[in-house]
Amino acid sequence: MSNETVCGVLLEDQAYTLLGEAISPYVREGRIGKFIYCESAIQNGNFIEMRFRPEQCDGTIQCPMQVSIPVHFVKFMATGITERQLGFLSDK
Repeated sequence: MSNETVCGVLLEDQAYTLLGEAISPYVREGRIGKFIYCESAIQNGNFIEMRFRPEQCDGTIQCPMQVSIPVHFVKFMATGITERQLGFLSDK
């Protein structure tokens, strides 16, 4: 059992358009469409603060990062306590 967590964050479709290239290094695509995997996602006032390890990004990010987005862009969040994947990528 791993003690690392992973958070899956789904954004409203409009968020991907409005944030554009600023969010693109953190976005993945799978069976559910676009999503974000991060180390943690915590609400801080009107923002969601997402923390990323470089391996959770597209290869252009070389150090741990924290990205904040307006909370109204978030459609859904899930946290895997003992799993490193939430199933967003799988075809099952």
